[in-house]
Amino acid sequence: MDTAFRRWRILSLVLGGVLFFWLPIEDLNASLVTAFAIAICSLAVVRILLPLQIQPGSRRWLLYPLSGMIAGAAVTLVSLLLMAFKSGLHGHGSPDFPPDQVISVLRLTPLWSAAGFLIGLGTGIWLRARPQ
Repeated sequence: MDTAFRRWRILSLVLGGVLFFWLPIEDLNASLVTAFAIAICSLAVVRILLPLQIQPGSRRWLLYPLSGMIAGAAVTLVSLLLMAFKSGLHGHGSPDFPPDQVISVLRLTPLWSAAGFLIGLGTGIWLRARPQ
């Protein structure tokens, strides 16, 4: 098995374990939810793009900014899903995260998309320019 895939699997298991222990804790901070969403989306992009081998002159490097932008937009969706799942898991009469926090996560969607695009662009350019 390739070392990169082994590292990806280990990181995925560690993230899953941390999420498993975080879910029952009464935490109302949306920053931690967003950090988990960023980690989940980053691992997903790495898993999708890991098998790509960029050859000199290939245009495959353009997939990196596109996938980064999609993953950045997905941070919002994953954050909202984590918030809903955690609120449903605790079963309170009111949600764990007030509407203000949900709206603030929604408002950050363009920022996450732009950040993902720029990270993907930088990674794609770096991979294309590095010596084989």
